[in-house]
Amino acid sequence: MQTRRNFLINTGALAVGSVVLPSFLSPTKKVKNTGVQLYTFRKEMLADAKGTLQKIAALGIKQIESAGSEKGNYYGLSPKEMKTICSDLGMTLRSGHVHIDDKWKQTMDEAAESGQEYIICSTMPTEGQTVANYKKVAESFNKAGEDCKKMKLKFGYHNHAYEFESENGEVLYDVLLKNTMLHWYTWKWTWAG
Repeated sequence: MQTRRNFLINTGALAVGSVVLPSFLSPTKKVKNTGVQLYTFRKEMLADAKGTLQKIAALGIKQIESAGSEKGNYYGLSPKEMKTICSDLGMTLRSGHVHIDDKWKQTMDEAAESGQEYIICSTMPTEGQTVANYKKVAESFNKAGEDCKKMKLKFGYHNHAYEFESENGEVLYDVLLKNTMLHWYTWKWTWAG
C-alpha cells in the first residue's frame, strides 16, 4: 500500500531524475576556450616550463594565467618567451597571479611585455583583519589600478574566505568594495577606474 509520504518521495525523485538524467544521457558538450592558472602545475612548470605548456595545450586549454614562482612570474622564461610559446601552442597568456610588492613596477612591465590583459593580485599586500588595514589595502589597490591603467593593463584581486570576516559588525570585504574602484566579476575583482 502506498502512503502519501512514499508517494511524495517517489514523485520528487521522479521529478529530479527527469531533470538530471537527460544531462547524463546526452552527448557531452565540448567547452570552448578553457583556461587554467599555472599555479595548478607549479612543480611541473618549475621543472620544465615549455614541456608543461605543451602538455597543457594538448589538453585543449586555451587561456593561461601565470603565477609567481621561485623562478619569477614565468617559471624561468622571459615574458617574451612565455608569450611566444603560448601563442605558438594556440594559447593566450591572459593574466598573471602576482603580489603587490617592491617589484610591482617590474611585474607590470613584464605583464605588458608578455601581452597579458590582466594582473591579478593573489594576496593582501598587508596583514591584519581590521577595518583600518582593509582601508589601507583599498588605497594600495586603487594605486595599483591606476598604475595598471597607465600601462593598458587591468588590475584585479583574487579573494579568499578571510576577507569575509568582520570587525565590530563590519564585513571586511565590504570595506574593500566601499573604498576601491574594484567591481566584483565572477570569482575575481577587476579595477574599473
